[in-house]
Amino acid sequence: MINSLIITLLFTTLCQWLLNRIAVQTLREYNRAAWAAIVIVFAEILLVNVLKIFWGRMRFRNMEGDYSLFT
Repeated sequence: MINSLIITLLFTTLCQWLLNRIAVQTLREYNRAAWAAIVIVFAEILLVNVLKIFWGRMRFRNMEGDYSLFT
């Protein structure tokens, strides 16, 4: 556990050091792209999980009696 903490702190320090070397305007552009990517990923996860409710295939554990519906 302590190894994970040390590695995380080193990685965070390295990232902060590298980010301080990049121009603020460039970081603002990357910030917009990063937020757009986060929103797209969460929207995709939400869409897939909602569609699974209505379009999911029959699960073996949900079948009763006749197992011919299992693909």
